[in-house]
Amino acid sequence: MDAIILAFDQLIDLRDEYNPQATIITHTYDIAKPSEDGAEFFWGLIKTKPWIYPYLLEKNIPLELHLPIVEILLGTLKTRLQALASQPEHLNKLIVVDTQGILRPGNKSDWLNEIHPTESGFKKIAKPIYAQMKSLLPELPTFK
Repeated sequence: MDAIILAFDQLIDLRDEYNPQATIITHTYDIAKPSEDGAEFFWGLIKTKPWIYPYLLEKNIPLELHLPIVEILLGTLKTRLQALASQPEHLNKLIVVDTQGILRPGNKSDWLNEIHPTESGFKKIAKPIYAQMKSLLPELPTFK
């Protein structure tokens, strides 16, 4: 978790150096349910294996703990990102949009696979992010 937060801190430093008027908008990542499903992209030309599930199996973590572990990890990430954004030196530099709880973990209408939303899932996640962008740039078109 420290490495992720440090990477965001470094991103803010780069922003300060190269484009100080820019605002970084990120999200809190919705709760992904570990599963055996990999991903297929470009009409099946590129296939991947699952990302989270194999590591939980490798550590002999019982299936009933898989989702709670992801909830704790991503909940911690959310808290840490929000804390970073609320530091006085980062105000108006980093905005964190809370996207946890928008998608239903493991629901096939929301999730294409273990960590990628479906097209409709992406739209659900994009809506509050776009709203934040539009609040900063009112001239943006209406979200569809």
